[in-house]
Amino acid sequence: TVEVAQTGVAPFYYPLSLTVDAEALPSPLMSEGDLHTLLPGEVRAVTIDLGWVSAELLSAPVTLGLSSPMLQEGQAVRFATTTPWVEEGGALAVQWAVTCEDEDGVIYAPGEVMGEDDAGCARVCDVDGQGRACGSADGDRSAR
Repeated sequence: TVEVAQTGVAPFYYPLSLTVDAEALPSPLMSEGDLHTLLPGEVRAVTIDLGWVSAELLSAPVTLGLSSPMLQEGQAVRFATTTPWVEEGGALAVQWAVTCEDEDGVIYAPGEVMGEDDAGCARVCDVDGQGRACGSADGDRSAR
């Protein structure tokens, strides 16, 4: 979910969708909602379901863009936001630090074994930042 703010002085006069792209995705994904109704001064939450993705995708930069059937080859609508992952004149890129931290302050990446629980089951860092053992659904609250 991304919050898109319309900080311009005029509405978009043509269909406009949010796109998400990453090296690990087979193709860019497009939002279902049309952003052309987003008026100046308004903010809208836009959700794009990535489906099942690898843990590597969660720690790699993801590119956000705006797409419209009205754009000609080579044209782009750019975000006014910059991040450390944006290349000069490039599309908006964002990146998350998805990790788990154990009770000793040790940091683990998703998929890494964090140790064992009392029953001897491997506790693994999950993509939501929780350590889970033997398929537990609720996670270990000491992980974050």
